[in-house]
Amino acid sequence: MNITKPWAAKGVALYPPSFCMVGQNQVFNALHQFRRSFWDGAANDIAGFFIAFGDWGLGKTRLGYELVAEATGRVDWWLLNKNEYVIPPFHQADKKPRVLEPALQDGVLPLYIRYSTVCDDALDAATWVARLAVEALRHTLHADPAAGGPRDLYEDLKAAMQAKGVNLKALSLVDDDTRSFEDRLHDAKKVLRDAGLNHLWIVVDEVETPGDLKRGLREDTQTKVDDEYLLMVSEVIKHENWRNQHPDVNFLLLCSVGMRDQIHIGPNLRRASSVTIEPNQLTDVQSYVDHIKGSLVDPHAVEYPVGTLEGAFLSANRNFGWLNVIMASIHETHVRHRERGDGSSAWELLKDFAKTDARATHIFNDDAVLPLLGKVTGVPKQDVERLVYGQLPAPVGGAAKAALTEEMADALLAHEVAGRGHAFAELFQVHIDERALANELTRPEFGFKAKEGKTDTYFTPNCEVSVVGLLEALRAFSVAVGGAPGAAGDFVVYTDLEQWGEQLAALYPREGIEFAAESLHRIFSKPGYRVDGARFIGMSFRLWREFNKLLVSAAESVRFFKDGKHEAPLDQYVRGVSQTKAKRGAAICLGLAKLLDDHLKDDDTKQVSGLKDVPHKALNSAFGSPSIDGLRVTPDGRCTIVYCLDAQETLDKVRAYIGLERVHPILVLFPASADVASFEQQLDASPALRRCVLTRRLVSQEEEFLLKYSGRGSAYNAHEARLSKVAKGLEGSYRDEWQAKSREWANGLRKTGYLLAPIWSRKTGSNTADFAKGYRYMLAKDCSLDAAVDTAGGPLNNVEFENCRQAAKKNIDAPAAWKYGDLLGVLTTDGSLLPKVPRCFFALLQELKTQSAVSKLANRFFFAVPDSEMKAPQQLEQILEVLIGIGLVRKKNDLYKAVDRTMLESRRQSASTWLEGECKDSIKKLIDLFPTQASILLSNNYPTAKQQLVTAEKQIQQVSSDHLTADIDSLTEGSLKTVVAQVRDIEERILGVCPLEIGETTLDFDCSPARILSYETRYSTLSLWERVAFLAWLKKTFLETRDEMIEEIDHLLGEAATLDEAEGHPFPVAPVTLPLKAIKSELENAVKGPAAAGTQTRMATIPVASYTLMIDQYLVNSQYEHAWKRMDALKDLISQERPGSFFARFKKLHEQWAKAVKDYKAAASAWQSLGDFAADAPQSVQASLNPLKLEVQKFRGLVEGGLKQQVQSLIDEVAETELLKSLETEVVATAQAVQGLPQQVTEKLDELKAGLRQVIRQKELRALNRVLKSNGKPAKAEPTPAATFGTTKARYEAFNGQVSQEGAGFFEGAGTDVHFGLWVDISGDLEAGSYDEDQHPDHADAIRELKEMKLIRSRLELR
Repeated sequence: MNITKPWAAKGVALYPPSFCMVGQNQVFNALHQFRRSFWDGAANDIAGFFIAFGDWGLGKTRLGYELVAEATGRVDWWLLNKNEYVIPPFHQADKKPRVLEPALQDGVLPLYIRYSTVCDDALDAATWVARLAVEALRHTLHADPAAGGPRDLYEDLKAAMQAKGVNLKALSLVDDDTRSFEDRLHDAKKVLRDAGLNHLWIVVDEVETPGDLKRGLREDTQTKVDDEYLLMVSEVIKHENWRNQHPDVNFLLLCSVGMRDQIHIGPNLRRASSVTIEPNQLTDVQSYVDHIKGSLVDPHAVEYPVGTLEGAFLSANRNFGWLNVIMASIHETHVRHRERGDGSSAWELLKDFAKTDARATHIFNDDAVLPLLGKVTGVPKQDVERLVYGQLPAPVGGAAKAALTEEMADALLAHEVAGRGHAFAELFQVHIDERALANELTRPEFGFKAKEGKTDTYFTPNCEVSVVGLLEALRAFSVAVGGAPGAAGDFVVYTDLEQWGEQLAALYPREGIEFAAESLHRIFSKPGYRVDGARFIGMSFRLWREFNKLLVSAAESVRFFKDGKHEAPLDQYVRGVSQTKAKRGAAICLGLAKLLDDHLKDDDTKQVSGLKDVPHKALNSAFGSPSIDGLRVTPDGRCTIVYCLDAQETLDKVRAYIGLERVHPILVLFPASADVASFEQQLDASPALRRCVLTRRLVSQEEEFLLKYSGRGSAYNAHEARLSKVAKGLEGSYRDEWQAKSREWANGLRKTGYLLAPIWSRKTGSNTADFAKGYRYMLAKDCSLDAAVDTAGGPLNNVEFENCRQAAKKNIDAPAAWKYGDLLGVLTTDGSLLPKVPRCFFALLQELKTQSAVSKLANRFFFAVPDSEMKAPQQLEQILEVLIGIGLVRKKNDLYKAVDRTMLESRRQSASTWLEGECKDSIKKLIDLFPTQASILLSNNYPTAKQQLVTAEKQIQQVSSDHLTADIDSLTEGSLKTVVAQVRDIEERILGVCPLEIGETTLDFDCSPARILSYETRYSTLSLWERVAFLAWLKKTFLETRDEMIEEIDHLLGEAATLDEAEGHPFPVAPVTLPLKAIKSELENAVKGPAAAGTQTRMATIPVASYTLMIDQYLVNSQYEHAWKRMDALKDLISQERPGSFFARFKKLHEQWAKAVKDYKAAASAWQSLGDFAADAPQSVQASLNPLKLEVQKFRGLVEGGLKQQVQSLIDEVAETELLKSLETEVVATAQAVQGLPQQVTEKLDELKAGLRQVIRQKELRALNRVLKSNGKPAKAEPTPAATFGTTKARYEAFNGQVSQEGAGFFEGAGTDVHFGLWVDISGDLEAGSYDEDQHPDHADAIRELKEMKLIRSRLELR
């Protein structure tokens, strides 16, 4: 293919490409790696996304065209930079670098589509993959340029598919809009698979933000894509459920740099990756020109003047699109000059472009800068323009035509532009080869490391450098050096560090390269590499940015601050703190402290006496801003930073310091030349100190940075003096390194078990004992939690199991508010709930080989949770309680100690001592009350216990001590599980005999009446000690209770003897004394041992509830709970206070009988009065009183001894308890009957007297009293009853005569016609309101006389 125009005048990619893809090794490597990830559409795969970010002119569209051109055979290979890493196998000279094979040989069909063509209302995230695939196929089939791609591209793809055997007619199904995109894509893929095309790789071009559309030279009108569709891209990438339907569809998204903030490729997204297209290198330009020479009609047409390509490349700011624009114009000018035979220089060609090409206004700002630059005294204008337009430095001195004189150089360096500083800068020549540079980079002070697999590549956490690529780029720039004698391979660099930083970023545009600027400058400035006497002058980068519009966003300065005005005060501060090594070291420590804590002030750090003479800073920090979680390992955030000047002194001081302090992070910093390895070796001899120390060798750049950073807040205000991009990057990088280093260190602590986390987020309330019981069983049996319940053969009852399960849940699922990472993992979290052994168990056990208190132990460990959330001792106690519960730690008083063979044997020996001595004595004391049980204990249980201890002794010798002595790293979970199982088995054997603490302390048997049934039920499973203790407790408790009850009965019997009379009359006490005596007898017999052999079952004489046997019978039957319940029930029956007891009931009956006697006496007295009154009454009256007389006489016998005789007669006929009931029946009945008898008698007497009052003529008495009243005389009163019935009647009759006689006397002596009898009638009718004058006309005179006597009024009413 012959090329006439080697440069694209419009700066945009064309199809078909005229030449291959140039450079961009990192894009090729990443793209090929992504291509290798293609699968065959397996069910567990998903659609793949490769995102290429880049600015206008960097080759995004050209990259998309490359895929199509390679697959269709339009281009043969990718022209990679031989000085940069190339992914195997394409690093081999005979292997052509390409992503896709020609003629669709690898079964991958690339398609092309512009994103804007599908951004409409129908585009949806759920169908995004299918929609773009279908539309891309449709565009290809129709070859419509309006769809976004060149017609030739679509035609090439159709031709390739046809050649591959694709049925294009069948593929037209993609045009059927009645079907869903999913269905169309499914069927289209089948058509393609039939032809061997198994994968689609869709190039989606111009995924750009509106702001990015304005960049570059765009002749076509770009369609703006709404944010909604731009955000949709990110959503599709993140959601696998939208991608997994089409795992054989892949995308290459060509995105503007503005899309980087909207598309995030997270670490967990499968088959998705991204790369940023960086500017090409200067060497890429020359490689391209050399490559196309063979395809040019006139190869000499691209033989430009020296410096042309370099100057144009720098003018384009390394942008290949802009380079094509510039070089297309320069090429035409150059060709014209050649045709005319005129000579031209590089700078003149660039000046011609700037002055004659309208597009140059997008690049050069010469009309503004040159007048601003003005005239340089002593330097011809032509030489000034040569430096400005040519973009490249010029040599000083020598015979070369392009060389500047020394005077001109000095004048240029002295020339300043108002408000912008010096216009030109000096450069020096460097002579160094690739090997020497590699050796320098890997020196400790610079800290670069060789990258595995890339022999010429070296890296730090901030950047990556290819020594070959870097030197080639510098040499390509340094064309002015090339002609000097012995200068082959030499290059020039700016003397000023800031200028050098911009030079480096311009010539070697790799991400993070500015972080290597200072180190490289130091290397190049070394006397061994800097060529003496060689001077060069070039345009300063400040002026360069003024002149070149494309350099506005050029590399950040490598100085510390954005604004250089802050540098001087900081430099003065640095000089001040660098006066002595110790002072400088302390400042470096302070700088690191401030780096690790944004809010730290100078006063927040302190010096500690233990580290006197060693540069250091001690601080307390939450390490929250920035988040350095690897250092959040102490309760109070303590951290010490040390700068090591003398290794031995530092080691000695730090060792002594940590011996007095709680363990905490100690960051030991070393200068680049220090022997850190030797220090580390000595550390290994002090394990506690080794755990605390993090060492770091500081490269010179890092040391200088920390020194300056220590001035934050004192030498400069961080809010005003903003860090430069480089300094900010170093700040982030160093923080990231400390984050990674501290995390690795903390993880090491975690692995060795010295970083503790609590098991539960709360101090208490997690049922630790029940959890530990289940956890121990799980460890010993290596089983899940579900197997620990008793129904599955485990040791936990339902309540214990639920408590254990809840505690496990609290361990696995920390509360939502918990913010301190995972709790201590003692169980698996995958749902299996199997036991895990935290590494800290081993560390704690080894620390507890000698006993220790919690406070002392806490000083040896790191803690993931701060004191503000939970105190360190409380966290530690949680773990220790579990270790105690699983049998590996013992607590005595406040001291803890790991269980070992010695402790186990000591416990076994104590058990044996108890068994041989105290146990036998105790059993013998039980024989009197429990002879059968005691016999069984001696003959069966005792020998078995002895054998258990013999077996335990053998097992103890087999217990491993590795978990207490071996290196923790070598210990496995299985080893500890084995120990737990062994100790558990040994303890169970000892516990089958007696408590583990036997002989160490006085053991009290914990029992109560409420727990008798529990022990009785479990008696066969109790240890020998528990059985003996239980029976001894029973005996003691029964005897004490028996004695109390008998004493109470004796007291009651004495009191009952005083109650044998009620109101002076006999009252029976047998109903209470006989039951009490029966109970006393039963109690006395209960502790005399069981009845003789052959004796029948003894039934109780005093039955209570369902306990119908005698107490001693229950004891014989080993029914201890029944025996106690019966005794307790009998106790209730003898209690004075309980209403239902015998004595309380008896006393109540005594009180009732006393009242009944009182009532009887009252009735008898009343009857005497009644009898005396009725003695002379008529026979009929006396006969009516006989029933009442008999009622009173009936109770006399009961009161006067009949009740006692009646009860006495029942003693031999009814049970003791029935006597009281019989007494109760009689007393209650008598009391009720006699209760109203006195009143009845009294009322009868009153009735007789009231009946006798009827003898008195009341009407006459009232009539008389009215007459007496009218005459001013007192009324006549009724007579009182006499002593007897007859005399009372006679008195009343005599009274009637007196009334009649006295009344008649008032009227007869008055000489009137009215008489007393008539007055009695009239007054009676008037009282009754029944008198009517009209019916008694004959009373007229009488009425008149009565009025005159003033007995009646004129109205005829009574006075």
